[in-house]
Amino acid sequence: MSRDRWSILCLCSQFKWEEGLRPLTTAEFRDLSTLLKHRGKTMGDLFQTSFQELCSVDVPQERALRILALLDRLPVIETIIGSYRSMGIHVLTVEDPAYFPTLKSTLGGNSPPVLCCAGALPPTEKPVVGIVGARAISPTDAEFTRRV
Repeated sequence: MSRDRWSILCLCSQFKWEEGLRPLTTAEFRDLSTLLKHRGKTMGDLFQTSFQELCSVDVPQERALRILALLDRLPVIETIIGSYRSMGIHVLTVEDPAYFPTLKSTLGGNSPPVLCCAGALPPTEKPVVGIVGARAISPTDAEFTRRV
């Protein structure tokens, strides 16, 4: 997996929360990505970026500290992704070639930076249906999902 994709997973995934440290929102991710692209940098470059460098490119100090703390989650995120893979769960980022192009073209910069998918991934050129769910699903909704 590329450094860009690992960076996105560290910054945006909901896998490992620590008290007071929340992942970047889609809007925050989009803004950071745009800022980096305008400066000829990639998301993966953040692993070698200091607090001072982030602040020098107009990242607010509080957000720069948060970005660096989120990137420090890499070892834990790598372990989580490995366990997901062993369960047949694919974790995609917007930088992943398997990320759904229709979703990306429809939502543009509002595309979720991270998607988790269970089962076989379909060819990206074919239309697909996705089911997005919550942890607290009602019995009626669970039955409907099974039928779909």
